[in-house]
Amino acid sequence: YILNLKIKFYSTVLFVQLEWLSGLIALFVQLEWLSGLIAMGMAQIYQVLKKVRKMFEKLEIIMSQAASKKNFIQRGSVGNEEITALETMQNITLPNDYKYFLSRYGYCFWFGEVICGLVGENKRYEKLCSIVRKNTYYHDLYNNDPKYQSVASDGIVIGTYDGGGYYFLFAQESERAGEVGLFLTETYGQEVSKFKSFTDYLSFLVTGTPDPEPVEVDYDKIMDIIED
Repeated sequence: YILNLKIKFYSTVLFVQLEWLSGLIALFVQLEWLSGLIAMGMAQIYQVLKKVRKMFEKLEIIMSQAASKKNFIQRGSVGNEEITALETMQNITLPNDYKYFLSRYGYCFWFGEVICGLVGENKRYEKLCSIVRKNTYYHDLYNNDPKYQSVASDGIVIGTYDGGGYYFLFAQESERAGEVGLFLTETYGQEVSKFKSFTDYLSFLVTGTPDPEPVEVDYDKIMDIIED
């Protein structure tokens, strides 16, 4: 009897492990991440999938907390075709955690905060939430004024700062892949702080942690602009 119980227990554990592994593999296929796993051995694949699963679980926990915020709204799941079209349009590869966010939520906002993304056919929130529209707006605003530091091309604007400025997500092609920087109007487009990842940025907006890392600002350059 005890032996039968043990067999049933380990069979259940194995089934659960296989279930989440197959689920992650299916997601990798959907988001076109599977090619990077093909050259790996099974042990390496398992470790990579465990790491990715942990990252996704953390993001899901943060989003479950965001859902309790006042006036929370999200789009919902987005097909890979839309995500790929965005990458093609911007000529970048999005970091995995943000790509996962897009695939699950599209965009979201609540009272006081917006995470820009793909709005689809819903034009009601296009001005507020469209990542394409926000990116175009800040490129036009900063890049056409010589006083301001131009918006970089190795990433995309994913949010706005109420005091004037934007949050910029660095693409996989960048030396700063995955980081999110805050660039302010009052510093003439210079970066003032950064997060290690989109997940940390999202966590900060939802929970207040972790704090962003400060970035050194060239105040001499700002004074030169003011004096001119």
